[in-house]
Amino acid sequence: LCLCQNNGSCSSVDGSCKCPSGFSGPLCLEECEEVRGKHGPDCIHDCKCQNGAYCNKKDGSCMCTAGFSGRFCENKCKKGYYGIDCASNCFCYNGNECDPVTGNCHCVGFTGKHCEEPCPEGTFGKKVSFTRITKAATISICVNEARCHPISGKCICLEGFHGERCDHKTQLLFEITVCPFDRFGPNCENECACNPNNTKLCHPIIGSCNCRAGYTGAGCNSPCPTSYYGENCKKKCECNLNTGSQCNPVTGKCICAAGYQGIRCDEKCPEGLFGMDCKSKCNCKNGASCDHRFGTCKCTAGMLHTQSSSTTSWRGPQCNLPCWGGHGNTECRVCSCKNGA
Repeated sequence: LCLCQNNGSCSSVDGSCKCPSGFSGPLCLEECEEVRGKHGPDCIHDCKCQNGAYCNKKDGSCMCTAGFSGRFCENKCKKGYYGIDCASNCFCYNGNECDPVTGNCHCVGFTGKHCEEPCPEGTFGKKVSFTRITKAATISICVNEARCHPISGKCICLEGFHGERCDHKTQLLFEITVCPFDRFGPNCENECACNPNNTKLCHPIIGSCNCRAGYTGAGCNSPCPTSYYGENCKKKCECNLNTGSQCNPVTGKCICAAGYQGIRCDEKCPEGLFGMDCKSKCNCKNGASCDHRFGTCKCTAGMLHTQSSSTTSWRGPQCNLPCWGGHGNTECRVCSCKNGA
């Protein structure tokens, strides 16, 4: 049994709904609303209509309000035009312009229907002309084949639609019992075997588990295998795991081990830095090398300190302590040289 509404289709794999244009939600019950500015399948696309235009919830096409035109209703009516899609002509004399919505002439210094008469003696300025009664001037933006009342201008909706412009579809509501999250089957009598912490949805009919990103398995109990992430663990990580780095099982972002950086964690810390995110600064002395992972110092080998040589081996965590008294190289072991060597 497919529970998808409004002509939504059911997946043959897990029963999830694929909603048609204009609807969204688990069962395709949610209608794209113009005020939300969305349209298309699952209401994922943004409407681009401007200046108060109506956005078609299915294909995103724009129905302009009076006074505007263009694909997205971005253009104001040019001089001499007005109304829906700026399709009607208006004629105002003496350099005056008409209202882009109603077509009425806005007269300055003149009066009359078309601003054809000078202001009476002793008067001046603006005067709005009589309302121009034409079909284009009084038409309402009724949609879905609704009729406009010839006197009031209200929209008379066909059966199945409602709203001021008949732009809302009247849904026939059926009584549908939706099982709780952990139940499925007839009368919700069966218990789901899904891990509730790792599951987005237990199918209300067959009981299959729809796992959250980062988990897999029949009951969504298993984290994604190494090198994989995302929903159903289908995406492959690009992290260099040979450096000890990890891949976030949900986002796929690489979590670098100490001593490495970069998007793939394949770059060693620059010289002089070490540790997590290469944020720690090395403190090795006397030319010693610094381990890029832990910051430990590897002292350089030297010679025994004698009267004829001032070269000294070094010791200590930072290689800043000299080896004295017959000790040489980086470990300061006792020299075995004989005969003054």
